[in-house]
Amino acid sequence: MAEALLVVVSKIASTLTEEATIAAISKLSEKVTNLKELPRKIEDIRSELIMMNYAVKQISAPSSTDVVVKGWIAEVRILAHRVEDVIDKYSYHSLKLEEENAVKKIFSKPYYVAVFSEIAEEISKIEKKIENVAKRKERWLQPSQLSANPLADIERKKSQDCLLDVVPDDIVGIEENRILLTQWLYSKEQSGKVITVSGMGGLGKTTLVGNVYEREKTNFTAHAWIVVSQTL
Repeated sequence: MAEALLVVVSKIASTLTEEATIAAISKLSEKVTNLKELPRKIEDIRSELIMMNYAVKQISAPSSTDVVVKGWIAEVRILAHRVEDVIDKYSYHSLKLEEENAVKKIFSKPYYVAVFSEIAEEISKIEKKIENVAKRKERWLQPSQLSANPLADIERKKSQDCLLDVVPDDIVGIEENRILLTQWLYSKEQSGKVITVSGMGGLGKTTLVGNVYEREKTNFTAHAWIVVSQTL
């Protein structure tokens, strides 16, 4: 569950820094009023998902099998997947705009106005859904079910490291693998491909991939990285 949230949070962080997305929303917002606040709303959703991730980690082990707790966690999972779908749609159409070189001609593209207006409406619905999920947590989960988890602080720190510290160039211990992964990215093979990085937990896979992704993504017209968990 936690990794599902981390995937969405990472995608949001990446999307908000995409030049294609920034350019598209900036131009579209001149014509569609409800798009002006879209980046801020998406950033707010990112913050809420981070806190939900902390809340899930805070749930004490004995309570993890409680039907109410399981129901709430399932609701958070559904919410995370819904957010991911909207963010993927948001990124896809932004990149499509860039590929068509349509940003300068956006007013002749009513299709994109409709698409991004629909995304803005979805984001508004998600905001309300987040409020409802938070209220249900307060209403139905007892303090004893959210008792201090001795591993929570450690996991929270790991999550922060994953989300915030994957980009810097001075990360120690990954240089050799970073060079190898970068070489694979620039292979002479012309067809599109997926590069898989797998291994035991704690080896720094997310840090490595996130670092390479942020360093090299501007050199590609399309790019993505995701975390896939065996327990997802």
